[in-house]
This record gives sequence, structure tokens and C-alpha cells, in this order.
Amino acid sequence: MAKLMITISFFLALILLGSAAEAKRDADKICEKIWPCKTDIQCRDDCQRLYDGDGWCDFHKVPYIPQNCTCTYEC
Repeated sequence: MAKLMITISFFLALILLGSAAEAKRDADKICEKIWPCKTDIQCRDDCQRLYDGDGWCDFHKVPYIPQNCTCTYEC
């Protein structure tokens, strides 16, 4: 019975903490733009210059699938 109560308490804490993190994310209003990536440095520079955000190129190396620059910034 004690193990069941501990398990239920653990899951309840996870749900409450997840809700708090989600509320903060909504309050920050994080936006995202994606465009074809040429180089990682250019992606970071363009994201910083255009949107004052953080940008990075995808790190996958799959043939025939172009890499994308993902830029996240506050709306």
C-alpha cells in the first residue's frame, strides 16, 4: 500500500511540475522559424541578426534531405 501511495505521489508531482513548465513556455511565447541551412555559423548569425534568437543547423546527414536552420526567438 505504501508503494502505491509513493507511486501516485510521484506521478502527481510530475504532472504538477510539467504544468508549471508549460505555463512558463506559454508566457514566454517562443516562436520558431525554419529555412534551408548553408552553414551552422551563417545560420546562427542570420538568426541573431534577423530575430535576435538562437539558431542551429540540423545535424543529420541523410542523403537527399537538406539540412534546415532552426531559429527560436521570443515573439
